[in-house]
Amino acid sequence: MAQLEASAPAKEAGSAGHAAAVRDGGRQAVAFQQTDRRWRDIPYGYGNRRGTVQAYLGVGDAHGEGSGCGVFAFANAYNYLSGRLIGPAHLAEFAIKHHFRADGSGTTEGLVKSFCEREGDFYGIEFVRKATKLSKIRQDLAEGAAAVAHLDGHYVAVVDYDPATDRYLVLDSAADAARGTAPDGVRWLTEADFDGVMQLKNTDSPLQVFRLKAVQSPSAGPA
Repeated sequence: MAQLEASAPAKEAGSAGHAAAVRDGGRQAVAFQQTDRRWRDIPYGYGNRRGTVQAYLGVGDAHGEGSGCGVFAFANAYNYLSGRLIGPAHLAEFAIKHHFRADGSGTTEGLVKSFCEREGDFYGIEFVRKATKLSKIRQDLAEGAAAVAHLDGHYVAVVDYDPATDRYLVLDSAADAARGTAPDGVRWLTEADFDGVMQLKNTDSPLQVFRLKAVQSPSAGPA
């Protein structure tokens, strides 16, 4: 069933040289992590193509590396725009049911568009378009949209653009020093960072852009 969760208070974001991102109303950007005990042990398909090794959304002591970065990237982007959180368990169920979970691999790029089309009325979101380069979505970001970015082996949310510094605000659910997103997963990064350590996946749609609808759906919905 559809789920909307109130967001937990965002922790302090940013570091030296990277100012914290603040939305209207004073909410700071937050990247919910795959290590979070609330969601890390949610089953998410299988870790091999034979369907014999159970996979999970998050990273936990019992099952190692998680497979839910695509789910978390979408949830983090939606939370940044709306201040609410789509239930990760619901997103996982949707991805499996509609064949956007690729066993032994991860989440396919079509999840965002399909979810917006099928459940966008309830969540108050609509799909905008897909794109291949960050520079192509600057105007979308400036107008209040956000994107799920498919990297080489990982997904992150790209939720804002600062023309003064030519940087993009990235929310990474698996904060990693190698990607420049540790320790909290919230960082302003340049397009050069994506050409380097981030590496957008070489497909025709690594960037899936969506936005809030002009008229929001009711905040209360199915239990």
